[in-house]
Amino acid sequence: MLALSVVRTAQEAEIPSSVTAQMYANVAVDFGIGLIPIIGDIGDILYKCNTRNTILLEKYLRNRGAANVSVDMVLLLTARQAPLLVRQLTMRMAPTSHNRPSHPNPRG
Repeated sequence: MLALSVVRTAQEAEIPSSVTAQMYANVAVDFGIGLIPIIGDIGDILYKCNTRNTILLEKYLRNRGAANVSVDMVLLLTARQAPLLVRQLTMRMAPTSHNRPSHPNPRG
């Protein structure tokens, strides 16, 4: 059955069991509709099990990809801002003119 091969291929992408369950439910409905002579063929065409499963997989992968990009962006921004943060902290910790030790004027 072609619909099952789509689900098996999707499982290779390590999708969660909730998405897999929805995909198997689509396959079961498609199979049930297909059991009805003549009308089942039309029902199969209208139900579009593989299209539904592909949409489920695509939505999940887009969300997972967006989450990965968000984490990567945070790491990238942090890496870019690190030198600035170090500079600001160094400036705050540097002695100011009122608490610097006084040095004799070399000119005299």
